[in-house]
Amino acid sequence: TYNPNVSIIDGFNSLSSTGSLFFSSNNLLTSITGFTSLSVINGNLEIANHPFLSDISGFDHPISVPQIYIQNNSFLSSCNVEAICNKLWQNVSSVTLSNNGANCSSTSVVLQNCGTAPDTDGDGVIDVNDNCPAIANPNQADWNNDGIGDACQDTDGDTILDAADNCKA
Repeated sequence: TYNPNVSIIDGFNSLSSTGSLFFSSNNLLTSITGFTSLSVINGNLEIANHPFLSDISGFDHPISVPQIYIQNNSFLSSCNVEAICNKLWQNVSSVTLSNNGANCSSTSVVLQNCGTAPDTDGDGVIDVNDNCPAIANPNQADWNNDGIGDACQDTDGDTILDAADNCKA
């Protein structure tokens, strides 16, 4: 529902997934917060044409989203929230940033502010792409192709992780 008189979008803490999410053309909007449980956006995330928007901290956690567009938000100077940084580390071309505040003006500027992509286990595969981010597994072996690395999974429940198990199933 479109309401041009909303200045803060908040209170969606129980929302865990949605289709496309569009925030567009609100001259009073200053803040988008309160999406702490949102983990999946099945369509695009678009934040556009908000002259006073300065806070998108509602997206400062991991969110799976295919495409992100953030455009024409002249006061928005901080786009280095986790969802955007993760998407940039995965695929720069899946994020469009333009005509925002200085630190949100381009993918290269935001990437610089995001810093180095984390690699918690030090295996050379950044966490957002790692199928086992807590245990080093540079080869990313995943015998059953379920997205969980063999170094982290005990498929047959015998307490031997799949990477060392001679009888996985």
